[in-house]
Amino acid sequence: MLKKIKNSTIIFFLCAFLVACQPTPEKAAVIGKGDNEMNDKIYHTASPGRTYDAPVNWKETLDGLSDKLKIELDAKIEVPDACNLPVVQIEPIEITQEVADRLIDGLIGSAPFIAQRTGYTKSEILENIAAIQKDISDPNSDFNQVLEKGTEEYEQALAELQAELKAWKEALKTAPDEIEPKEASRTFEKISEEGIEDYWLIEGYPKLENTKSAYLKIVKPASAPFYLESVTFFKNQPFTIFSANTEKLNGVTISIDEAKSVAEDFLEKLGMKDMQVSLACSTYQKAFAKKTVFDAPQCYVFFFTRNVEGVPIVFQESRLDAEAIAKQYAPLWGQESIRVCVDDSGIVGFNWGCPFTVTKVLNTNVEILPFNDIKEIFKKDIAMKCDVIYETDPGIIQRKIHINRIVLGLTKVMKKDSPGQFLLIPTWSFFGYEVDKYNGHQPGGYKLDENNEHIQDAIGRSFLTINAIDGSVIDPTLGY
Repeated sequence: MLKKIKNSTIIFFLCAFLVACQPTPEKAAVIGKGDNEMNDKIYHTASPGRTYDAPVNWKETLDGLSDKLKIELDAKIEVPDACNLPVVQIEPIEITQEVADRLIDGLIGSAPFIAQRTGYTKSEILENIAAIQKDISDPNSDFNQVLEKGTEEYEQALAELQAELKAWKEALKTAPDEIEPKEASRTFEKISEEGIEDYWLIEGYPKLENTKSAYLKIVKPASAPFYLESVTFFKNQPFTIFSANTEKLNGVTISIDEAKSVAEDFLEKLGMKDMQVSLACSTYQKAFAKKTVFDAPQCYVFFFTRNVEGVPIVFQESRLDAEAIAKQYAPLWGQESIRVCVDDSGIVGFNWGCPFTVTKVLNTNVEILPFNDIKEIFKKDIAMKCDVIYETDPGIIQRKIHINRIVLGLTKVMKKDSPGQFLLIPTWSFFGYEVDKYNGHQPGGYKLDENNEHIQDAIGRSFLTINAIDGSVIDPTLGY
């Protein structure tokens, strides 16, 4: 059976001494979550604007947390440049046809918008056949670089490639020389599929100048509430591996500041206001790799989040696995963010998921815990959060967590005892990377360096997110 790529998944720095206009409590609040502590503070009279003190950085090594775990902190501490820390109630907002029209105009203009085809031409099939044959035979291909020859995983993947190759060769026998393109609709069409709820969809392949291929998809539920809706756009190829590096990118001559201006101007033209860059990184365009994906041209990636009452939402990687989804007892609604990808040609990628609107401001300036309390909560809870890895990967003999960025900002949570209602509250997020050490290569495992170590540099990954109001630990992907 021919494999068809279909993107149907619905998604979704301050360096001086840090002060913001937020009260410093005269009495230290109790560490840990009480039954009513958070609500009491939220509905308490707003505090007047004062200075919230936090150090410039936190440098410390935490040993003795467990036999295998070590935490290294050398982190810059970031607080918002605002005179308040609000708590607001929010709800999903629909991507209307008017909004979709504005997005389509900004992303593809009047370029032809072609519907997905149901078949392939002879020349396209021959290209696919050649690509699979190269994957199998080239020792530098991703297939041969990631999987070790002779292993069970390698043989299984090889069998799948050979089956796909056989299917393409069979399809070649009846493939046409050309396929007449069909114009895709620029307005939402209702889609009904067996086994899933109806949804609205705009989807197609824009024919853009100097672009090998492009894709645009806007999707939303058939009716409110609009928890699962998103916009996906890319030119040439979907992006794969994200990197923290933003210097000397392959095939890119513009600076990160120039690229950031391009992204900000683009959002302004789309009418997206109150957005700021929460995280900047880079990525690769796999389709253009000469040897491996790491030889491919790159582009800058900017993750934008909304500014609410003068305070930014903190961007966090949000990835739900099946187990996490099973724990959900309320609607699944991810954190809103906008991802804009830029190279020398301009905008090459755009993603937007889970938009919202503020329905009520519950407190314009809520009282939060002193930073020293937050430090103690981190020390107490980080080991429990990071030791879980050993249950799923017993090959690890030591794990080091490096925290290099600590951010005070807003995070979305579910309202206590009210599933389906959501708040934005002040939180502390601890970002960094991990280094896992093994006793040797693990069958089907990661490629290791000379020290038998693998570095996991997950962009935007918070190792711990702490409720700044009551000190409870939050899982942003679940919302509580």
